[in-house]
Amino acid sequence: MLVLKKTYVCVTLILLVIAIVVGSLFYPKGQSPVARAIEEFYELQLDPGELGLVFMGESTFLIKTSSRTIAIDPANKISGDDVERLEKLDLILITHEHRDHFDPSSTLAIQKKTDAFIFANPGSYRLLQEQGSSFKLVEMKPGDKKGLPGIEVRAVSASHPSSSPLMYTIVFERVSLFHGSDSGFNTDLLKYQGQVLVAIVPTGDPSPTASPTSALEMVKALQPQVAITMHGTAAQHNAFKDLLKQELPKVQIISPENLKPFKVKP
Repeated sequence: MLVLKKTYVCVTLILLVIAIVVGSLFYPKGQSPVARAIEEFYELQLDPGELGLVFMGESTFLIKTSSRTIAIDPANKISGDDVERLEKLDLILITHEHRDHFDPSSTLAIQKKTDAFIFANPGSYRLLQEQGSSFKLVEMKPGDKKGLPGIEVRAVSASHPSSSPLMYTIVFERVSLFHGSDSGFNTDLLKYQGQVLVAIVPTGDPSPTASPTSALEMVKALQPQVAITMHGTAAQHNAFKDLLKQELPKVQIISPENLKPFKVKP
């Protein structure tokens, strides 16, 4: 019996050592899953016309082309030591001031590290100004069209309870993109029919305005080639997929895995 116990202890210790070694291969010391996702995102090699993306939860995305990189609604998904993993970043877009989309301190830390511009809706803009920030901070209101070299941004009014919340269309290089925040459908989107190749749309929870049917209406209005889900449960994503397959079967559907960088070529 004593021999069996000693054997059990030895096997347990061996398995523990193996787990530590294997874990260190995937997550080197001091590197979090977020840091690794950021590194893998920057490692993506893209051709002109391709997008590289990493979904970080809720409506947070890092998105790049072969020459430009943006962050949308970083909230507090990139904070602390993970901010130091950021490399080139041209622009931070904020849709509205709710805490699952916007965190002033994290946003300013990202801006300080990367020297990126910040385009923010009026509510977020005021909160950043209260933090004493005005450098490279631009207020965006519904209908505004502003940009940087190689990037054009249009602000679209969102249907969501906050201070002038926004959705965005972004054009860089050969790719046009839509980000729907956690908005419900807004008829203003009809003005942009056929103008975006990729639409990132919210399907629901915890937003009180987003839903699978609203996401479907967004895609029907915009007529993109690719639809990417965000801001909802797996069941809501699946409900949206089913609706889209019925209504617009030619549109490619992607439900990204959290912290797993991927490519899209419309």
